[in-house]
Amino acid sequence: DLRHTFATRMVQAGVDIYRVKELLGHKSITMTMRYAHHYPESLRPGVMALDKTATVWLQLAEKKASGNLPSPQTL
Repeated sequence: DLRHTFATRMVQAGVDIYRVKELLGHKSITMTMRYAHHYPESLRPGVMALDKTATVWLQLAEKKASGNLPSPQTL
């Protein structure tokens, strides 16, 4: 169905689900999520962003534990 393809391609292109919902005329995000099929490769950017954030937090925690945390003015 073209609506499924449209929703899936829009989400894969990085369009947020709320905008896809509005474009399709759905009343709920739940319906849009049924239309937009996710593929494992479409999850990669989110996982990479989460990994990067976790790495930064771990580095800050290590610096704090060692007493080498920079002052807010130097960040």
